[in-house]
Amino acid sequence: MRRKIKDKRILRPDNKYDSQKIEKFINYVMEDGKKEVARKVVYDSFDLLTKKAKVEESLRQIAQEKDAALASLRGEVASLVIEATSKILGAKIDAEQNRALIETYISQISKN
Repeated sequence: MRRKIKDKRILRPDNKYDSQKIEKFINYVMEDGKKEVARKVVYDSFDLLTKKAKVEESLRQIAQEKDAALASLRGEVASLVIEATSKILGAKIDAEQNRALIETYISQISKN
């Protein structure tokens, strides 16, 4: 005699995220029938992951802003150096002449 075919259980979605997959994950985490403890563990881990993702994104944005600030600062310093050398030497100096002056001074410093 054939046995009766079981009806497939349909999981109700969890309360917080309204997802059946998360409810199934909670069931896998559950030990000794303590579903509320498993829910707390899963939800707390999700909260930690979102906080960590926010922190990593913030650090990435800070690094990008720092790089942009350094690039703009380099440009400003270069223009100020060109203006200062032109005032000291009393003649207009363009970027190529400034670079040549810097290279000669660096070579003189490295010889000493």
